Amino acid sequence: MNNQTLQLIATARSRRSFVQDETLPDDLHTEIVDALRLSPSAGTKQTIRIMLLAEPNDCDAIFHMTRWAAYLTDGAPKPGHRPAAYAILLNDTSRGQLSPIDLGIAAQSINLTCCARGFACCMIGAFDKAQLSRRFIANDSLTPELVIAIGRPDENIAIETLTDSVKYWRTPDGTHHVPKRRREDLIAYPSDSLLA
Repeated sequence: MNNQTLQLIATARSRRSFVQDETLPDDLHTEIVDALRLSPSAGTKQTIRIMLLAEPNDCDAIFHMTRWAAYLTDGAPKPGHRPAAYAILLNDTSRGQLSPIDLGIAAQSINLTCCARGFACCMIGAFDKAQLSRRFIANDSLTPELVIAIGRPDENIAIETLTDSVKYWRTPDGTHHVPKRRREDLIAYPSDSLLA
């Protein structure tokens, strides 16, 4: 792949094993917020807010509020290999309804920003919203929508051609294999009746 953007996208896989004791540089925190700030937003509403947490006690609490890697029996990061930080994306309901498209764009912008700096993310939608809100959110107008785990990755990822299952898997050497559809399987063509 010669295209740098495509290389970055291919590298920015969800990771589930990290160098836990390597903290994020302060300027990366700033870049993460800027990635959110500069992302497109429907109607320019910009309802998403971000909470960055990197204190070990906070990270441990969030870890126990999340569910990891549904396709794997042992998919959660092991002690010593857990994320060094979390970004919680919240909707500011006082500013309007969240567009799920905005949430996806913001999350990918943060993911690519971290990846460009040698860090990795795992976007987690399976988390205890009520428990997280009680512990970390004082403002009733902020609702948690997505948790993004962040850290220096310490696992290898291999992209595989999807054959019969979309389930990812790990091999005994610890490599995480991610099946992806072939390019030609993704292209939709107009029907002949539309071309007539």
